[in-house]
Amino acid sequence: MRLPLIALAVATLAGCSSSGSAPPVWIDTAKPGAELAFMRAEAGWKLSLSPPRFPYNIGVGPELEGLSGAGSPSAFGCGLTSLTSNYFSGRRGRLACLIGQADGRLLQATIGSSTVSRVHDATPIQGDRQVIAQFVGTAGPSILTLSPDGTVTNAVVLDRRWRPDQAVILRTGRIALSQRTEGRCTWYVLERRGATYSVVSETPADASNQCHASGSGGGILRDQVNGELYAHFGYPSENTLYKIDDNGARGPLQILTPDLAAGAPSGAGDASLMIAHDGTIYFGLTTPAGPVLGRHTVTSGRTTFTDLTASTGRWQDTARLTGFIIGDDPAAAPLAALMNLQTGETALRAFDDSN
Repeated sequence: MRLPLIALAVATLAGCSSSGSAPPVWIDTAKPGAELAFMRAEAGWKLSLSPPRFPYNIGVGPELEGLSGAGSPSAFGCGLTSLTSNYFSGRRGRLACLIGQADGRLLQATIGSSTVSRVHDATPIQGDRQVIAQFVGTAGPSILTLSPDGTVTNAVVLDRRWRPDQAVILRTGRIALSQRTEGRCTWYVLERRGATYSVVSETPADASNQCHASGSGGGILRDQVNGELYAHFGYPSENTLYKIDDNGARGPLQILTPDLAAGAPSGAGDASLMIAHDGTIYFGLTTPAGPVLGRHTVTSGRTTFTDLTASTGRWQDTARLTGFIIGDDPAAAPLAALMNLQTGETALRAFDDSN
């Protein structure tokens, strides 16, 4: 259990400098079973009260698109708050970050006063905390460095030629991004040189769909324990798993497995709700008889399944997988959140590695 009271102090910042902080907002977690936990759902990560209530819909703070170290004292994630969405402008909001403090608290800071359309990544890197976000009205994405109190200590705005589909911060401090350039999908690696970033490598993607991943169910997975990066794409297969790393001129992507769900029960669809945690990829599969949980160990390449399907063969007779939860013990495996379709009540389920 975390500290009985966890402070989320909301700092209001204008531009790249702090203009004062709002009074702290204290969240009472002294009640039994009310420790904070991170949940990965379709829309991203959220900080919630766990175990789930009835139903599981209580979120604390912003919707996080980039997150590192969930459940650990060094948790750092950024996403959108004051979120709006419409057909013409898409999703927009304010940039907000959750920053783990040395004393175990979490600081929620609103960064700047400008509108953001997307957060690509957020992670501690080489002693700093960096986030890549696309601010509305700026040329390319902004790469911000934050202090523990949410103050922007450095900001670099990439020029207008950069409009990436995916962008991640590599563990070397370089940036890897995918973008359609002159009709083809290309992966670039950028390196900080002075006040800007320069191209280190330029590698054609092995499939053009990698530049449409953000709109087709694909995306980036950051391991919440060791920081390793993975990727999956919606077409031609959601189940192909890639590793992202700083590979020099060879490009940042390598295929780890062509079929993450190989050996799954008959009729299983593509993997969904994927998270990476301590060298293991966790995911859900939908079958006509209900959900199946998958667990793929990266080092061994072995995948095991927890079968939650109904004996009747009807998905209506089983619970629905709504996401995965990481609590305040980062060494523990994630739990699956399952919603009863008849009552709406949510329960947690561990993986049993039954095969």
